[in-house]
Amino acid sequence: LCCPELRGVFSGLGFEPQSLDHLARIYLVTLQALALSTRMIVARLRDHGVNVSRLVVCGGLGHSELFLQTLSDVLQLTVVQPAEQEAVLRGGCILAAVACSMVPDLQAGMKAFATEPATA
Repeated sequence: LCCPELRGVFSGLGFEPQSLDHLARIYLVTLQALALSTRMIVARLRDHGVNVSRLVVCGGLGHSELFLQTLSDVLQLTVVQPAEQEAVLRGGCILAAVACSMVPDLQAGMKAFATEPATA
């Protein structure tokens, strides 16, 4: 979906104390870069006929209101979080259950480990 050869770097960062303003700008630019990269992925999906109407975000940055709002603004999509606070962990458990033959396939695993639906 994206070019795996592309890389980003922050050059010149050292261990010397940085101003809080400087660190906040680096954080904001990083969030914006992630949102813009996600926009490229969504555009590529749409180019291939996938209807993307909302984005479900989980994991560490999914707890950042600033990141969620940045994603929503950049993508012009509704961004939602799963009701499950540990969705990534639950997904790992589902994959493990399938791998250990505790459930026959991913669909059965998702049903067995289901919680409430995603919320806005």
